[in-house]
Amino acid sequence: MTYDVESLGVLTDQSDSIDTMHYVEKINQAGVTLDINKVTVPSKGKATVKATLSVADGVSTERFLEGFIKFNTTDAPDLVMPYIGYYGDWSKEEILNIPMWEDSTKDHHFYLTDANRRALKSTVVTQVNSEGKTYTSYLGYDGVTGKYNEPKIDKNTIAISPNGDKQGDVIIPSLYHLRNAKNTVIVVLDKDGKELGEVAKQSNIRKREYAKNPVRATLTELTWDGSVYNKSTGKNEILPEGQYTIDIRSSVDLPNAKPQSFIVPVKIDLTAPKIEIKDVTKVSGSTYKLQWTMEDKQSNLEVGGATIFVDGKEVAIDWKKVNIENGVYSYNLDLTSGALEITVGALDRAQNLGVASKKVMVNLPPAIVTFETAASGEFVSDSAETYVIKGKLNRPVKEFTIGGENVVVKDDLSFAHEVKLKQGMNQIGVYIKDFDDKVIAEYAIKGECDTISPVINLDVANVDNDKNTLTIATNQKKINIKGKVSDNTFGYKFYINGDALINVSNSVAGIEYNERTFEKELDVKEGDIVQIKAVDLYGHETVKNLKVEIDNVAPAITISGVEDGKVYENSVTPEITVDDSKAVVELKLNGESYAKGTEIKKSGKYELQVSATDAVGNKSEKVVKFEIKEKASDNSGGANNGGTTSGGNTSTTTGGTSNGTVTAGIPQAGAAMGATNTIAVGTILSVIGGAIFTLFRRKQK
Repeated sequence: MTYDVESLGVLTDQSDSIDTMHYVEKINQAGVTLDINKVTVPSKGKATVKATLSVADGVSTERFLEGFIKFNTTDAPDLVMPYIGYYGDWSKEEILNIPMWEDSTKDHHFYLTDANRRALKSTVVTQVNSEGKTYTSYLGYDGVTGKYNEPKIDKNTIAISPNGDKQGDVIIPSLYHLRNAKNTVIVVLDKDGKELGEVAKQSNIRKREYAKNPVRATLTELTWDGSVYNKSTGKNEILPEGQYTIDIRSSVDLPNAKPQSFIVPVKIDLTAPKIEIKDVTKVSGSTYKLQWTMEDKQSNLEVGGATIFVDGKEVAIDWKKVNIENGVYSYNLDLTSGALEITVGALDRAQNLGVASKKVMVNLPPAIVTFETAASGEFVSDSAETYVIKGKLNRPVKEFTIGGENVVVKDDLSFAHEVKLKQGMNQIGVYIKDFDDKVIAEYAIKGECDTISPVINLDVANVDNDKNTLTIATNQKKINIKGKVSDNTFGYKFYINGDALINVSNSVAGIEYNERTFEKELDVKEGDIVQIKAVDLYGHETVKNLKVEIDNVAPAITISGVEDGKVYENSVTPEITVDDSKAVVELKLNGESYAKGTEIKKSGKYELQVSATDAVGNKSEKVVKFEIKEKASDNSGGANNGGTTSGGNTSTTTGGTSNGTVTAGIPQAGAAMGATNTIAVGTILSVIGGAIFTLFRRKQK
C-alpha cells in the first residue's frame, strides 16, 4: 500500500485569555519536515517515515506543541497520526497553584464562577478543637472577598500558638497541585532567612483531576508544630515567639529536578490578646453600656470581634450596633438585677484567648454579713489553736477576707472560714468590699486562745515527780512547800491542800506578767496526800497529788578505780557514784576537798572519804585507803653517779649536780651517743622503740 505523506501544521494553546472552552491554534513559527513525501508499506510489513519538528527563534518556551501527520491513499481509508511534545524545561512548569493571598492573570489561577468549584488556590490551615472534635481553620483569615465570598487571607497575620492546647498549635499546607510532585519537603527559616531545619517530608503527591475533585489537598504529613531539632539537647524544641518562614519545596520526577518554592510567612505567637473592661454604666432602665478595649501586638485579633458573656451565658451581639471610638468598643446590654459577672473574650489569629471579667451590681440591696459563730464580735478557743468563723452573706460581694485570707463563699452564700490562733488575745480582721470598690466592713473580731494548763515548778528536793511522792525523815513533822507557778495567758488561781494562796487576773497575756512564787509550811505525817493545784481562767488544771512517805534509807555509795589497802605503781582516777541523784555528796582526799574525776598522780599514801546526805537527812559515808609507789629503776650497764648507761631499751641514767643538771650520753639501739649535752632533770631525752629516756636526781645514801 502506497501513501502520500503530509504535515497538517503545528498547533499550540491559544494565546489570548478566554472565558470559553480551551482551544488550540496554528503556530506559523514552527513546522514539520518529512524525509520522504511518499511511502509504500508492504503487505504485513512496515515502513518508516522520519519527521523533524523545527521551531523558529523567538517562540516562547514552556508550552505544548502538537499536530498531525496525514497518510493519503486512493485504495484505502486515509490515516492520521497525532503527535504532541513539550517545548521548554519540563521541570519549570508550576507544580502548585499560587497562594490565596496573591493575584494572577493566568487562566489556571482564576477561581471558577461556579460556586461549587472555586477552591483552587493554595493556602495553609491549622487545627482547632471544639467539644472534643477537631476542625481545620484558615490561617491568616481576614474576612471574605469576591462575588462568592471567598476567604480572604492576609499572609502577614498567619500565626500559630504551639502551646499544647489543641487550638492553633500547628500549620498544615492545604495545596492545589497543577502537576504531580515526586518529593515535597518543609524547610523552616528564621526572620533573617537562615535555615533552621527540614521539619517534614512527603513523596509522590498526585494532582487531583479538576473535573472529579476540584479542591485543595490538606497534607497532614507536612504538618509543622513550631519546633525544630536542638542538637545540644537532643530534642525537638518549640521556637521562641517571632517571625519565621516555611518554604514548601516541591520537585517533579526528573533527574536533578530543581525544587520549586512555595513561601509562607508564619509567626509563632504565644501571647493572648489584652482585654480590658473599662466600664459598665447604666443608660436607662435595664440597659447598661459595656465599654472595653482589646488589642494583640503579634498576629492581630481574629476576625469576628469579641464574645460577651453575662454570668456564663453568651450574648448574641449585633456588630452593626457596636461602636468603636479611639480604640474603645461600646455595646448596650440588657441586664436583670443581681450581682452579674460580665466577661469579654477575644481570640487572636494564632488562637490565643484573652479574657477579662467584671462584676457589676444591678439593683442590689446593701451587702450584709451575719455571723453564726463569734456573733458578739468575740470568741474563746480553749481546746485548739484554730477556730471556725461561720456565717452568711445576703448577696455576693467583690472581696471578703477574714484574718487576711480570702473567704470561700458557697453557692448559698454561706461560709465557714478557719482561722489560726496564737495563745492569748487575737485580733482577727474582717474586710468586705463591694463591686463598686466601696468598703462595706472593716473591723476586728477578738479571739482568746488558751489550750495550755498552768505550770507549777516545785523547789522541794524530796519530791519524786515520777512516783508522785514526798519523802520525810522518820521523826519529821513539818515540811516547807515552795516554788513558782505561772500561766501562758491572763491568769489563774493557786491552791495548796485546798487553801487559795494566789489569784492572778491580768489584761495582758504571758508568763512574764503572771509568774508568782509561793511558800507554805505544812504539818505532815506518813500517808498524807499533799495537793498542789493551779486552775487558769479557762478551766485548765495542773494538779500534783504527792503522797507523804518516810525515808530512812541513806544513799548508797560506790567507789571504783581504787581499792582499800591496795598499792598502785601508776596514777589512778577514782570513780564515785551515788544512787540518789538529789543527794548532797562531799569528797575529801587526805582531809582536803577532792574534785570528782581528778587523776591522782603523785606517790604517797591516800585516804579518800565520800559522804552522801539525802533530802531528808539520811547520811552514808565510805572511806578507801590506798598508796601510789614509784616504780623501781633499772640501771643495768651503768653507774649511779653521772655515768652513761647502755645495753638496753629502758635505761635511766642517774646522777646529780648542785644545779639540778647532769651530763650524760644517751643510749640508742644499744650504743651510747658520742655527744654530750647539758639538760634539766625530768626532760624527755629520747623515745626509742617505745622506750622513754629521761633523767631524775636521787639523793645519795
